[in-house]
Amino acid sequence: MNIITAGITDPKTIGTRLEIQKFAQDKELWDLYLQGLKSLQSVPQTERLSWFQIAGIHGRPYIEYDGAGKRKSSSKSFGGYCTHSSILFPPWHRPFLALFEQTLASHMMEIANKYEGAAKAKYVSAAQRFRIPYWDWAANGVLPDIISSPKDVTVNSPKGPKTFKNPLFSYTFPDPLVFGDGLKDSNFETSSTFRQATSTFTDLNEVKATNAGKVHGTIRQRTHTLLSSPFFRSYEFFSNDQITKNVSKSTIDSLEAIHGSIHGYIGGHMDDLDYAAFDPVFWLHHANVDRIFALWQARNPGPYTIDFPAGRGNFITEKRHNETATTPLAPFWKAPGEFWTAQTATDTRTFNYTYPELEKWSTFTPEEKESRIIKEINIMYQDNAQLDAAVAASKARPKRTARVVSVRPSEETAELGAVSASLIADNQLLLAEDRSYLDWVVNIIVEKYVAKSTFYVHIFLGDFNPDPSLWSQDPNLVGTHVIFTSQIEVTGCERCQLGAAEHMRVGGTIPLTGALVQSVQEGRVPDLTPEHVAPFLRKELHWRVQRADGSVIELSEIPSLKISAVHFLVTLPDAIDKFPERGEGEEVLSVTTGRLGGAGEED
Repeated sequence: MNIITAGITDPKTIGTRLEIQKFAQDKELWDLYLQGLKSLQSVPQTERLSWFQIAGIHGRPYIEYDGAGKRKSSSKSFGGYCTHSSILFPPWHRPFLALFEQTLASHMMEIANKYEGAAKAKYVSAAQRFRIPYWDWAANGVLPDIISSPKDVTVNSPKGPKTFKNPLFSYTFPDPLVFGDGLKDSNFETSSTFRQATSTFTDLNEVKATNAGKVHGTIRQRTHTLLSSPFFRSYEFFSNDQITKNVSKSTIDSLEAIHGSIHGYIGGHMDDLDYAAFDPVFWLHHANVDRIFALWQARNPGPYTIDFPAGRGNFITEKRHNETATTPLAPFWKAPGEFWTAQTATDTRTFNYTYPELEKWSTFTPEEKESRIIKEINIMYQDNAQLDAAVAASKARPKRTARVVSVRPSEETAELGAVSASLIADNQLLLAEDRSYLDWVVNIIVEKYVAKSTFYVHIFLGDFNPDPSLWSQDPNLVGTHVIFTSQIEVTGCERCQLGAAEHMRVGGTIPLTGALVQSVQEGRVPDLTPEHVAPFLRKELHWRVQRADGSVIELSEIPSLKISAVHFLVTLPDAIDKFPERGEGEEVLSVTTGRLGGAGEED
C-alpha cells in the first residue's frame, strides 16, 4: 500500500508553522520536537518512513521510492525525482515537506501519549498543534544557536529529564550504510552530516563575526525584491533559476537562486544536492522556501501558469516534455494511483498548515489582503539601503530642491520603510523630492554544471585579499552568489546529467546599491548616476569564483560566466502598505565589456 501524503490530519485543523526561535519558546512543543527528531532519525534505513529514505527522495540513494514507478524509457538506471532548475521547483517541495511533517508528527504524538497525569494532556495538546518550524534566513541570516550548537540537549521526557545529542545539529548515517544505488561514493562521505565544509565559509562562527551581516543582507534585499518587483509577478521568473529565452535583465534572480545560496552558505552536506536533505537544517530551510512561495501566492492570488518545455525528464516524466500544472509531483501520493500535482498542491491549507502572516487570511476582503501582505513583507524585508540610496540620489539632482521630511520615531518611521537610525538626526530625513533613486545590482549568468559541483561567485567593490581562503571575510566583499548542484561526475541525477550535457545556464543577482552608497559617503564616487557609477565600477568591481573545497576556478576556464551591472529606477512609496515602483533594468555594458567573465554587446 502506498503512503498517502496528506500533512497532519489528526486533528484535521489548520495549524501554523512557526519561526524556529518562536517555536522553541513553547516548552512542551520543543521537548516533543527534539525527542521526535531523535526518534525519527533512529528508524532503520530499510523502512519507507525512515529519516534515511524520506531524505533520500531528494537525491541519493537513487532508487525508486514507495512504488513511484519508473517511466518507460531507454534508461537502465533510476534517474531520481529531481525538479531543480524547473518550473515545478516550489510545488514539488510542498508535498515533500508535508510527508516529512506528518511522519515526524506521528513520532511526537506517540511520545506525548507516554506522559502521565496532568503532563499527558499538555504534551498531547502540544503534539496536536505541531507543524514543522522554519528558519527565516531572510530576516536572520545567521543560523540560530539551537540549530548550530553541537552541545547535548536536555528535555523533559515521559520518564523525566533526559539528555542526548542535539538532533538539529546533524544526522548520523546508518552503520553499515547501504545506499543501494551502486554509485560511486561522494568524495566527502562521512559517518554524520556536517556543515562549514568549505574554505569559502570555513566556520559559521567566523562568518558571524565578519561578513554575516553583509552577505546575508544581500539575501534580505533579494527576497524583498523578489516579492515586491512587478517583474516577478510572473511565476515563470519567480519560481526557478534557469535562464531561458524569456528571461530579461530584470528577472535574473528567483526563489530557487536565493535558496541555492543558503545551501552554499551552510556548506558540508547542504551544498551537495544528492545529500542535502539528510542535514536536519534542510527541513527548516525549505519550510522557509515554501513560506516565501506562500507569500508570493498571497500577493498573486488565483491560478498561476505552469506550462513550460522542460527538456529534461526524471523518473516519472519523459524527456522533452512540457511541465504543467498537472505533471505528477512524484513520489508523493495524493490517493491510491494518484500523485499530487502543482494544481492540487496550490493551497497550503490542503495539507492543513499555514504561516503566521496568513493565519486569518480567509477573513479579509481582497483589498485588505493586498494591503496586509504588502505591509507584512515591507516590515520584514524592506532594506534600509533603499532610503540610504534615496539620500545619495538626491545629491545627484542639482536642479531639484530637496525637501526635509519630519519623522516621528514611531509608526511614521515604519511608514517610510524601516528607516535606519544612522539616517535619522533630530527627527529629520533628507529625501529627493520625488523619492526616487537608482538601484544597482550585479547580474550573474553561468552554466550550472561548469564546475562539476557547487561553486561560489564572489563580488567585490574595491581591492581584495589575494588569498582565496580569506575572500569570504574580505571587507570589500559585497556578496556571494552560490550555484547549488550535485557532483556531476558521480551523481545518479539524470536531469542533472542532461542539464550538464545541454550546457544549461542559471542566474542570480547581488544587490550593489548599499555598497555604492557607502562609496558615495566616503567620497569615492559623487552619486548613483550612470555617468559617475559606470567608470567607478569599471575600475572597482571585481569577481572571483571558487568551488566548495576552496579551490579557485580561473575566469578563463568559465567562458559561460557573464557578469553585468544593471540599474533600476525605483520610487519609494509614501506608505508601508505599498511597494516601491520599479522600472525596467538597464544594463551598463561599459562596466564589463572586454573583461574576463564580463558581459558584452554580444551577450
